[in-house]
Amino acid sequence: MGESADGALWRAISECDAAAAIAALEAGADASARSEWGPAPADAAAAMAAITGGAFEEAAARIIEAGGRPAYASDGLRSSLESALGSGLPRLASALIAAGADPRGRGAQGKTPLHFAAQGGEGESVRLLLGHGADIEAADHFGGRPLHEAARDGREGPLLALIEAGADLMARDESGMTPLHAAADLANAAACHALGAAMARKGLALEIPDAYGRTPLSLAASEASFAPRDDAARSIAILQRFALGGAAAPPAPRRARPPRSL
Repeated sequence: MGESADGALWRAISECDAAAAIAALEAGADASARSEWGPAPADAAAAMAAITGGAFEEAAARIIEAGGRPAYASDGLRSSLESALGSGLPRLASALIAAGADPRGRGAQGKTPLHFAAQGGEGESVRLLLGHGADIEAADHFGGRPLHEAARDGREGPLLALIEAGADLMARDESGMTPLHAAADLANAAACHALGAAMARKGLALEIPDAYGRTPLSLAASEASFAPRDDAARSIAILQRFALGGAAAPPAPRRARPPRSL
């Protein structure tokens, strides 16, 4: 007796064989059938897509579109959506949203799917979520907006997508840091350039003190001993260049001492 379509689907998932997985679906495999050890095909397929950097993305999306709903705990959809967005898999994220994942939901530390897309995703993922009503100014438990996450990560796609969609360039987290502070704190030169240019176009001040009196330039300078030398030097040069034409910085509330840098 040959292997069942359901068995072929599970074998294809375990072997990360996208073509075989799609063939199993076309042969009638039940995309919602749970395995003996618990996971649903959609859970395993979404995880495989994230682990392999997208090699299994199309197959995972097809499984979900065929009726396979992630079932890990009560928040399986949300967890799989976060994983897809954080891994830069917009095709899979779109399938999950169509299956019922909430693009405005909250996860650990109050982060939304847009935070995950901003941190490790693609510009397409950011636009997908905004098109489904995601809040571009949603703050996590620490006051961080999606633009703060994009500034730290520095990927051009999410960063530019948020800037173009009108994200608040002057938004502050609970430490009084703007997205430019976040970029400078990690000596992320590309993000410093994108944010600095956007702020300069609007005539916004770059050298704004955070709640501890630190400006983006001072943060970049303090990173010079830790970040790669070229990154720190470029960040400092970029900030100095844009700051020359910046507006006067508004005062910020002061705190007793800054948090320890990691």
